[in-house]
Amino acid sequence: MLCREVYQKAGMKQLQTDECVFTCYVSNIIGQPSLTNEDLLVKGKFLTMEIVPMQMRVYRSCCHPVATMILVMYVDNNGIRHNCEELVQEFEKSVKQDGRINLQREGELDWFLLVRYTYDKITGAIGCSQEPYIDCLLLKYGMENANACKLPMNPGSDLDSLPILDTPDKIVVHAYEELLYIDINTVPQLSYSMSSLPRYMSKATPAHLTYAKVVLRYLIGIKKRQLTWCGLWVSLPHILGEILAFVNSSWADDKNKRVSSMASYLFENNATFSWRATLSQIIALSTTEAELMTLSGCCCEIM
Repeated sequence: MLCREVYQKAGMKQLQTDECVFTCYVSNIIGQPSLTNEDLLVKGKFLTMEIVPMQMRVYRSCCHPVATMILVMYVDNNGIRHNCEELVQEFEKSVKQDGRINLQREGELDWFLLVRYTYDKITGAIGCSQEPYIDCLLLKYGMENANACKLPMNPGSDLDSLPILDTPDKIVVHAYEELLYIDINTVPQLSYSMSSLPRYMSKATPAHLTYAKVVLRYLIGIKKRQLTWCGLWVSLPHILGEILAFVNSSWADDKNKRVSSMASYLFENNATFSWRATLSQIIALSTTEAELMTLSGCCCEIM
């Protein structure tokens, strides 16, 4: 409540869909009227971020027609992305004058929770990767000199045939947890394998660690890639500012419950921002039903 009161007083707007996110956007062209939500969402002011001549700028440090700042609260941290240093300075000055919250700059947000972030203020490109974290895992499991493989899981893998224990192997459990953290942050290619392997965490054995090491070998080959979102680099089939979705399902491929595997990937500005692979909660009677379940779940995620 305090943050909301102080930040709104400083000119920030709280998102209705996420109370931890605040935004501020201002027209950066001298003589232009104030921006509205309609300007951004309907007229697409953010989609034409051409360079504004210096003599026409409201804020000299911002080269775009819209100066913006996005603040995300996480516990006692505030992460800020912006294309205008003056907006940040005005925000800090207002909060300091209020006196109820003590904000201290700690530098650029290049690292957060083991994820490396990059940001280009000119193109607006944002990227993220976990290469150093992957290198640490390879060293931890003695695989720094291992060869890369092309798939995180072999298509013919039969996890049900592996022996199980009443007490899980803690090393295997930790390996799965570490790989899951990579999957949910920066490597959507792991979504299917890391939806399958953790089903056996409660009874994992050293045999299950073999499959985790296959995932690590796959990461060796792709660890230098990063997810990068940038409107200037959009190419077909992507369309600037529009969501592109891919969905698929595998009918009744779970041998025990006869439920179907489902996967969906949502893209915007050239990269995926939401991905998921899971088992359906309902038994499908046909491939068509399985596909429709996957599609409806994806539509819910978009909405």
